[in-house]
Amino acid sequence: MNASAIDRLPVVVIGAGPIGLAAAAHLVERGLDPLVLEAGPTAGSAVREWSHVRLFSTWAELVDPAAEKLLAPTGWVRPDAAVYPTGGDWAERYLQPLADVLGDTVRYGVRVTGVARAGRDRIVDSGRDEQPFTVHIETSDGREERLTARAVIDASGTWSTPSPMGADGLAALGEKAAADRVSYRVPDVDDPAVRARYAGRRTAVIGSGASAFTALALLAELAAEAPGTHAVWVLRRGIGATTYGGGEADQLPHAEPWACAPRRPSRPVTRARSPDSAPGPSPMTATDWSSSPTTAAARTPSTRSSSSPASAPTSPSSPSSASASTNASRPRRPSPR
Repeated sequence: MNASAIDRLPVVVIGAGPIGLAAAAHLVERGLDPLVLEAGPTAGSAVREWSHVRLFSTWAELVDPAAEKLLAPTGWVRPDAAVYPTGGDWAERYLQPLADVLGDTVRYGVRVTGVARAGRDRIVDSGRDEQPFTVHIETSDGREERLTARAVIDASGTWSTPSPMGADGLAALGEKAAADRVSYRVPDVDDPAVRARYAGRRTAVIGSGASAFTALALLAELAAEAPGTHAVWVLRRGIGATTYGGGEADQLPHAEPWACAPRRPSRPVTRARSPDSAPGPSPMTATDWSSSPTTAAARTPSTRSSSSPASAPTSPSSPSSASASTNASRPRRPSPR
């Protein structure tokens, strides 16, 4: 295929989330044809799974300028710039309207299973960079297709591949065996089924990212209403000067019972590193956010990714179980930017 023919092909965007849809808007602005492939049934399908979580960014920071240009002719009204929306607000009031404006360039129920260069494989490699892309897809009804694209933008995110608890990006020892007791999401404690999973139990929240903070705040609120609810915050480096934004700069309430500041014992509960720990002298620290001492059985993971955290409940009489944390969703309370 010659260069002129390749230039007439669409740019495939994988994922109809905030990044994918913004990318499509910019492509339109530049006179290019996008084709957005979304595995879910709606725009922002992953965002809707944490619809109960409030972002720490305001609407002013969440609306792409190119997207707003597309939305303006439809009569779309930009939300109050100073308001912090929930994930559900973001999806319903911005992402879905943007996808609707893009029309048939957004396809739902389409999962990308592979991307390659046309006519090239593991053996035939010459001129690979001159060939268009072949995108393999599978539709929700089981059909398979191949699409040809001039370029591919991967905006699929990491929601479906949360960070494991172990070091080096690998699962911690025992993490897979305890899978039925581990969650990698910010719990929606207003949902009766989720509430029953955590109320009156001890939960280890592992990680130091925004999602871990959100989970801890929600569990703190639950503990104020459900006696016997405890949270253990498991950190790789313990509580330091930058935790929660740093001391008095964290903008979190310190006077509320069981609020967002952990009870600080004179000596933190520590456990030696497990065999799969990353190198380094600092031990894992477990901080108990309850009225009685407890211990944690899991170590902290790396928390620099874009998914939400995880937490695993246990019975009140049993040790805490492992839970992994990632960073896709945002804190419930605004943090300093």
